[in-house]
Amino acid sequence: MSDRVKIIYKKDEYSMEYNVGDILDVDSTWYGGVTVLGKTGVPVSIDRKEYEEYTGEGEKPAKEPAAEDDGLRPAGHGISDQRFTHLDEIDREVRGAVKDLLAVADLEPGDALVIGCSSSEVANMRIGSFSSEEIGKCIVNAILDELDGTGIFMAAQCCEHLNRAIIVEKKYAKENRIPIVNVVPQLKAGGSFATAAYARMEEPVAIEQIQAQAGIDIGDTLIGMHLAPVAVPVRSEHSMVGGAHVVMARTRAKYIGGVRAAYR
Repeated sequence: MSDRVKIIYKKDEYSMEYNVGDILDVDSTWYGGVTVLGKTGVPVSIDRKEYEEYTGEGEKPAKEPAAEDDGLRPAGHGISDQRFTHLDEIDREVRGAVKDLLAVADLEPGDALVIGCSSSEVANMRIGSFSSEEIGKCIVNAILDELDGTGIFMAAQCCEHLNRAIIVEKKYAKENRIPIVNVVPQLKAGGSFATAAYARMEEPVAIEQIQAQAGIDIGDTLIGMHLAPVAVPVRSEHSMVGGAHVVMARTRAKYIGGVRAAYR
């Protein structure tokens, strides 16, 4: 298999990561095709009929301009093998953010806290390009330790390759009558955070959607689709985890009725 492929047919007309004629680096292979590094460095799975192997010397892979030129972070090369020396700092930042959210979210036993996390962004790399197993484990352990004894369930959002599915304890899915789907997250198909959550939970399962009562987004992964209405932003001094931007939200019940309605 060549290290590069040339796109000859575009199946996903909405994707901005590749176009017909692009020459892209191969990140990995799967039974129906390959996963390539798209224009922004994000891995994208494409079918066998969409590409042909490329062995030419003249053309270069289609990539975004260098990060220093366009303001984007540098893209990594798939899975990180780097050893990080600031895991204690990451642990403290995560625990601080969780504590600040719990202090105002008024969560109850049985509620869900949805977490989206890009270990790449935490490592100061472009989202989806530098999955770190040790960062994923560090953040999962910090969150679950803070939730221990509260009765609150952590819901771990998978990355885009699993359509942002959610990893939860089987008990939560059963109690809330949420259909379970069959998939096991991995570093490059689910992400390091969801993979670590799956390994740490007692009886993990995957579900496709949730309406969580609060959420923490580490690295701008977009967790809004998994928050119950109505989401209310929560500010905290813990606005960064490593190099990743942190956004938090609690939720409240919708107000209904008119001028004569009473609220609590």
